[in-house]
Amino acid sequence: MIKLTLTPKTQPVSYVFEKNRIAIGSTLLDTFKIPSDPGNVSKPLHAEKNSNPRSKAKKFPTEENSKVISHQPDLPLPLPNLLPEHVTIEEIDDKYLAINVSNDPFTTLNGAPFRKKFLSNGDIIEIQSISIEFEALRTLATPIPQRINPNVDDLLRRVEELEASLREASGLNPLPKDHSQLPETDNHSFDLNPQNPNLRRKSLKDDYLRDLDEENEGDPIKNPNATPRFVISWTALFSFIVGLLFFCGAAFSIFYYSMIERSEREEIKVAAAVADVVMALNFAQINQALPQNQNWSDPDFLKHNLTAVLANRYKPLANIDSHGQFHGTSYILRIYTSNDLAHFLVIAQPNASLLQTLVPKSAIIVDSNIMELRKTKDLKTLNRLLIDPTLDSSNSGEIAYLVGKGELITFEQLNRSQKDGSFSNPKALAFIRPGAENLIYNALRYYHFGETLTKNAVSLYETRDNQHDVSHMMQQIEALMKFKNIVLYTTGGLQTAIAAQIALAAFAPQHKFLFGYLQLRSGVASSGHLLIDDASAVAALNPSETPKNDSFGSFKRLDAHGNKEKSHPLDYLIPELSLERHNALMAIDENLSELINSENAAPHPDFTRNCTLLLEKYELTDLKYQTWIAETLGLLSIATLNDEVPL
Repeated sequence: MIKLTLTPKTQPVSYVFEKNRIAIGSTLLDTFKIPSDPGNVSKPLHAEKNSNPRSKAKKFPTEENSKVISHQPDLPLPLPNLLPEHVTIEEIDDKYLAINVSNDPFTTLNGAPFRKKFLSNGDIIEIQSISIEFEALRTLATPIPQRINPNVDDLLRRVEELEASLREASGLNPLPKDHSQLPETDNHSFDLNPQNPNLRRKSLKDDYLRDLDEENEGDPIKNPNATPRFVISWTALFSFIVGLLFFCGAAFSIFYYSMIERSEREEIKVAAAVADVVMALNFAQINQALPQNQNWSDPDFLKHNLTAVLANRYKPLANIDSHGQFHGTSYILRIYTSNDLAHFLVIAQPNASLLQTLVPKSAIIVDSNIMELRKTKDLKTLNRLLIDPTLDSSNSGEIAYLVGKGELITFEQLNRSQKDGSFSNPKALAFIRPGAENLIYNALRYYHFGETLTKNAVSLYETRDNQHDVSHMMQQIEALMKFKNIVLYTTGGLQTAIAAQIALAAFAPQHKFLFGYLQLRSGVASSGHLLIDDASAVAALNPSETPKNDSFGSFKRLDAHGNKEKSHPLDYLIPELSLERHNALMAIDENLSELINSENAAPHPDFTRNCTLLLEKYELTDLKYQTWIAETLGLLSIATLNDEVPL
């Protein structure tokens, strides 16, 4: 198949030929005229006789100006002085050869004269002023076998003959009715009228045209009743809805859990503020201070007392406005007191809102009889007991029971929020007084609460001048006795803690307090240590050791004559120093025992090296503590000689 395009660069006109040989030239019989409709080209008489059915040119499907030429020459040109076969193109072994039959030197191929030359796609043949572009078209169509591609024209002709025979048969005269004697079952009449739609035989045309109808079924233009191609897929729709619900559920879950986490952070923040409020009220109770407007939730009153009890370098956390609202939170402060102001209840309750309904926050509650931070989400029962704004003894037990059922907020949770360790306390406190490590007044940030009393006790013990001050201090000691397992901190170190212990024992020998000394760093308590002062504490930390003296820990004891004799501070210092050394060495001993047990179970190549390292660590730790104990005892001896610590 050959495609020739006249004037391809200006006004291209394409011709397609299904021939092995094409002649290009001028005709002597006909005047060349390009028809407007290629389908109506009139053929000369001699061309009709010599025409070959296979030489019919087909219209090029993509070009509007394609022409069909079916007479000699195959491609006539409107030029003078041309032969009918001026140039020919022949197919030889799947290649196309251009032959300049007229030997015209002005006929060129790609700008050069030629006689015979093989063509390639895109080659340009110029004949005088007309350019012709050559292109070889290949078809991959394979002939369909005759058994599945019958001659349709022959079949249609036979069908028409059969239909004509049927029409002739229907026009014949009916036969005489001699068959009336036949049985009724055999008396049938056949309607051969082809116009009867029920009995008319289907034409074979219907079978061959059925494929065309099926092709047009899905086209809504050719077949208005056709089903749309884009039908909604219920599976895809269901998948989309499920995916949308899953996405919405995941987004809601992320939002819900983020709100829960935010609520927990807000609860811890408010709990720390409530602890400040409670300590301000405790200080006001001890010093018998009352608010001017009888409103214990007055911000100025709370701020004044909190400043007195809070260490200088610690920032107040109880920021409350005149309406009792905590700044930056959705909590409001409620305070209930008894008539004698000896019992109070502090509640931080979240405001009612839509978010509170979806993600309920807990209320923070502190009972002065318990002094622990508790939280609960059920305030209905407690509110029924608090109908009367004044607390009385009739319902104090029920209130303490309901508060005790709430979830405990530990100092460890508060320290994670504050990041400064202000709600920590000595580690030994949890062992010798279980539960005391979460009492609000034992936090390091409130060490002024007990240090004021210890300083006054030491000063009065050494001077004993003002009897009025002694009476006032005794009232403070009695007020402190309501705080169970309270630790009285001092910032003067170990010697000051021992002196305060001796002084308070002299004024109130019937009472026992826990004493601790702090290590300050830039004015902030970095750590606290507990002073071991009784046999029960030693037994709690080291059950294997039992005290030999039942009166160990009392600051005064009676001799044989009934006189009071002061105990030496070494009686209380040596057990504490020995206990710290023992605990440090026991940790290394346990590691060494585990190493030996693992070696017995399965030999380890590094056993010797690890064992040597542990033994060296044990010796260094022992030497370190021996040096520390010697230095501490030496300092205490110097203080005793200088009468800094009275014997």
